[in-house]
Amino acid sequence: MSIFRTQYGLIFQDDFETLDTERWLLRSPSNAISHVPGQLTLNHTDTGRAVSAMFEIPAEETLVMQVYADYHPVVEGDAGGIVVWKNAMEKVEFLETLDSAT
Repeated sequence: MSIFRTQYGLIFQDDFETLDTERWLLRSPSNAISHVPGQLTLNHTDTGRAVSAMFEIPAEETLVMQVYADYHPVVEGDAGGIVVWKNAMEKVEFLETLDSAT
C-alpha cells in the first residue's frame, strides 16, 4: 500500500517486506494473520469476528491511495477489500462480495 502527498512527495510506501507493528494495528485473531516478506494475508475465521489491519492516514484535503487486494469470496455474505473511515458516521468501502446470481 502506498500513500503519497500531491505536493510534498512520498509519505510512505509499505510493501510488507517487514510488518511495521507501530504503523499497523492488527485487529484479528492471531491465527487469522500471516506475514511473509512482501505479503500480508488476512484469513477469514469461523468466529464471526472481523479480520482487519488498520492504520491512520494523514489528515489531508486530497489523498490518493493505491491498494492491491487479492480477495476471492467463496461464501455468500463474506466481503473483503478496503474501508476508509472519515469518522464514526462516514466511510467509503471498496469490497468484493460473492455474486449469488452466478
